[in-house]
Amino acid sequence: ARVSVKPGKARQLNYFGQIAVDDAHHVITGACSDFADKRDSQCLEQIVELTEENLNENNIELQELLADGGYSSG
Repeated sequence: ARVSVKPGKARQLNYFGQIAVDDAHHVITGACSDFADKRDSQCLEQIVELTEENLNENNIELQELLADGGYSSG
């Protein structure tokens, strides 16, 4: 964890968690954590690579990726 601060809130130790889920079967296919000073878009590559590795171990191909607006960068 790292100390982070948001406007109007006290400093805290926080971490940043990312979860990948098979939306058809509601199964977690990847999970990782990182320092809280990053944006979603900075963590996308890591969680996609981890998810692909997990799926490949079971001979499953990643076919489509969906993400919310937080994963978009300017």
